[in-house]
Amino acid sequence: MSEGNTTLAIQSLLDRLKLKPDDPSLRKELISRSYQRLAIVARRLLGPAYRDRPEDTSGLLAEAYFRLETSLGAVKPESVRQYLGLAALQMRRALIDLIRKEKGRDGKHETPVSLEFGGTDSGGNVPAAPPGEDADWRLELMEAIGKLDDGEREVVDLLFFNDLTQLEAAGLLKVDESTVKRRWARARVRLAKWLHAFLPEGGGSA
Repeated sequence: MSEGNTTLAIQSLLDRLKLKPDDPSLRKELISRSYQRLAIVARRLLGPAYRDRPEDTSGLLAEAYFRLETSLGAVKPESVRQYLGLAALQMRRALIDLIRKEKGRDGKHETPVSLEFGGTDSGGNVPAAPPGEDADWRLELMEAIGKLDDGEREVVDLLFFNDLTQLEAAGLLKVDESTVKRRWARARVRLAKWLHAFLPEGGGSA
């Protein structure tokens, strides 16, 4: 299904949920529309350290699914933009809890981590985890994303967690693609300065 059709289907389900907000079947159908992309993000974020433990990927997805389904009963997003933002938020929270449970907090990494961007169908916005790294940098990254300003965080949520292209994100945000590019670049530079873990392509900074 094309992105345009997926967006229309999500909006249709959101409209139906307005009429039947307590219908669990509608919430499940809505989440299924973005589940595959959430699965791609989960696998890439967990990376090689979890390669031999697929149960962790399944556990992360199950937790994100549960959180998203639960939050849909309270938040009531009215647009695809709001829904995808909610999905990204719940994935971040689920990942933070998984990493804390698995590793705990033992301080930041002092060595910069330059992320390679994977070749996804929507433009490679999701970073592949660097080989040989443990999970702590991901915890720092998830928390830092929450500190971005609203415009930058929304672009990160759409490109990073929902695996949209910059053009698709621009359509949802009703801005020019160049605006999305600027916000994406600024977000990556800010995160690089804070963490040294999310460097812009080419390794530069502002």
